[in-house]
Amino acid sequence: MTERTPGLANLSPPDRQTLTFGPLWMFSLIAGSDGAIDEREVEELANVVERARPEGGPLFEAILTELTKGGSRLLAAYAADERDPDEGLRRVAAILDLHWAPEVGDGVKAGLHAVGRAVAAASGGFLGLGHRTSAPENVALAEAARCLGLKSEPDPPLGASTWPPFAP
Repeated sequence: MTERTPGLANLSPPDRQTLTFGPLWMFSLIAGSDGAIDEREVEELANVVERARPEGGPLFEAILTELTKGGSRLLAAYAADERDPDEGLRRVAAILDLHWAPEVGDGVKAGLHAVGRAVAAASGGFLGLGHRTSAPENVALAEAARCLGLKSEPDPPLGASTWPPFAP
């Protein structure tokens, strides 16, 4: 199946902005789930935006490019947006389902979820060892998957290390 709407250029400005807010809603939902946004989580969002480009497909790459190009103007628009992260992610999923073939939309959804998993893994643990994703973050990741309509558990976080090779 092919894209019904190629690229972001053919979307209405509100829908385009909604897709661009997707990684920010994912960050807000996951990083804020344990009551505090850790500096390492903020750094990981910046890192994962760069690393994530190929993993979610060309559309996900276009969304991340739009996010990085938007700068402070986009962040101000995001701050003014009244939707909570759950509502925002549900709207992202609806736009993807309406305008793109399932394999394209599902790639973006998996890419967004991978952003959330990477942010969750950025803090926690003891001296960098052990489980780094908190119980509230795991709950938020499951909620994000539901909001996005993901059918199965996505792959591990983008750029995730397999260290330590055991569960404490």
